[in-house]
Amino acid sequence: MSGTNQLFDPLRIQPTDPGQVSLADAWSANTKLLTDYLARQQQEAQDQGLWTGGQVWEGGHPTAAGVVNAAGQTAQGVMMGTTAPGDVAPGFTAFHGSPHDFDAFDTSKIGTGEGAQAYGHGLYFAGNEGVARSYRDTLSGNSPDAVHDAQGLLRDSGGDFDKASSMNTDMWKDPNSAPAQQVQRILDHWRTNGTDSLPPTAGHMYEVNIGADPAHFLDWDKPLSEQSQHVQDAVAQIGIKPATYAVRPVDNGFVVDYEGKTSRVFPTQDAAQNAAAQTAKMQGKDPTGAEMYRHTGDPAAVAQALHQAGIPGIRYLDQGSRAAANLTITPPTQTVSGKWMVKGDDYNSQGQHFDTQAEAQKYLAEQNAKATRNHVVFDANTIDILRKYGIAGLIAGGGAAAATGTQPQQ
Repeated sequence: MSGTNQLFDPLRIQPTDPGQVSLADAWSANTKLLTDYLARQQQEAQDQGLWTGGQVWEGGHPTAAGVVNAAGQTAQGVMMGTTAPGDVAPGFTAFHGSPHDFDAFDTSKIGTGEGAQAYGHGLYFAGNEGVARSYRDTLSGNSPDAVHDAQGLLRDSGGDFDKASSMNTDMWKDPNSAPAQQVQRILDHWRTNGTDSLPPTAGHMYEVNIGADPAHFLDWDKPLSEQSQHVQDAVAQIGIKPATYAVRPVDNGFVVDYEGKTSRVFPTQDAAQNAAAQTAKMQGKDPTGAEMYRHTGDPAAVAQALHQAGIPGIRYLDQGSRAAANLTITPPTQTVSGKWMVKGDDYNSQGQHFDTQAEAQKYLAEQNAKATRNHVVFDANTIDILRKYGIAGLIAGGGAAAATGTQPQQ
């Protein structure tokens, strides 16, 4: 019986250790990360009308609005481009994009905004900065749907902005809703500036520290047998336990002692393990994180129960990473090409072929390294805001870039 449970799949080859990295390589890599980051910061501020353009050493400087913006946020105690005052709990860094300006996260606001809460009841954060930025931009007025609606209203009104605005008000059940306001904001910008540009992106970006161990989060995509030991112990407290079984050798092969019963004989240990894993899955004793969460009842109550059991939240692969996470390596003996193949679970995928196992491993490691996850946090007290994006970070960052001897790429 061929198994598909990755925990027991002998064809899934883990990436090798990356090895030692020289000090020179580390310095070069960190310098590039810094310069790339500063370039993004400059563009963010320029798009919002907070920066004139160009680097500090080229005469770039904050606009009047930028000075007000930086001063206001500094007064709030959030030094953009630096960490917030005080000690920060151990944990990991993540990002949050929002159309709103605030100084602390609040779980009482869950369900009152635009988020769908599709992956559990909590506060959402992205490991990939670009994912958070995209979310902010979508909710802050320049989403593709809002642009399309504004174009349609202007076309149907014959170019009459007053009529288009009136039609926009009539089109929505709640004219004060976020989607309605997004469309109106675009129409107002076009009225003043013409239709060749969009209004500057509003909203804010937040870099945060999540004071928890990533391994303690319930993984939305993985079965119970592949969750961390901490998660397995925690969900056992609320009655979710994996199937218990053990594979042992016999004279003519291998058998599985599965919850008090002994299986038939399998020719190999891998075949026995795969059969046991498949049986557990079919019996509902190896549910994924999503199945565990959805099976238990009201989302808010489930989040509370998991939190009380010691699980700080849920983690899941973002949309851009799901394909990479399903890649496996197939040896030459099982491929038509007679080469090592790295392929996802998409039936139509052709896969990538390599002459050696090392090349296949390297490719798989590179793809897995690109995978990023989003996190849903149950308790706002776990979150420390490190930074709001803005002009002060650019001013301080310009000096930091100059100190490295390089200039951010445009």
